[in-house]
Amino acid sequence: MRLFILAPTPYRRTPGSKLEYRNPAFLLITSFDLPAEVLIQKYLDRWQIEVNFKEEKGHLSLGKQQVWSEKSIPRAPAFIVASYAALILAGVLHFNDERTDEIYEILPKWRKKDRRRPSFQDLMTVLRKEMLIQIETSRDGPVVNLLKDRLLFKAAA
Repeated sequence: MRLFILAPTPYRRTPGSKLEYRNPAFLLITSFDLPAEVLIQKYLDRWQIEVNFKEEKGHLSLGKQQVWSEKSIPRAPAFIVASYAALILAGVLHFNDERTDEIYEILPKWRKKDRRRPSFQDLMTVLRKEMLIQIETSRDGPVVNLLKDRLLFKAAA
């Protein structure tokens, strides 16, 4: 087995406070085939998976569906995860994984300005706005106008 000890990241609670450290991370790995850089990067990438689970459970209520049919019990969570993945992928394809204030809501002053990637909430806000724009009312009722340059179209594709 291989043991990696990752040094803690220094941080400050406020700009003028003293420098503090969290506990170091310990990785115990049985693989000898991959280089250390790859293994450590895979460990750090795991954080994004945890964020995905939190967003799916919090914003999309994954695991709280009330379904009636036996077939829909395994299908409901799979559909929610697929919808989440489609929205994230559409956001990456449409906006090139960049967060700009022209497209998204302006962040509050307390939020960090170096946010590069749009959050799930940012993409949901854009999707809701586009859905409202898509529906045009006429004498015959609502008419859906699909434009290929919209996030909604890319999420549906």
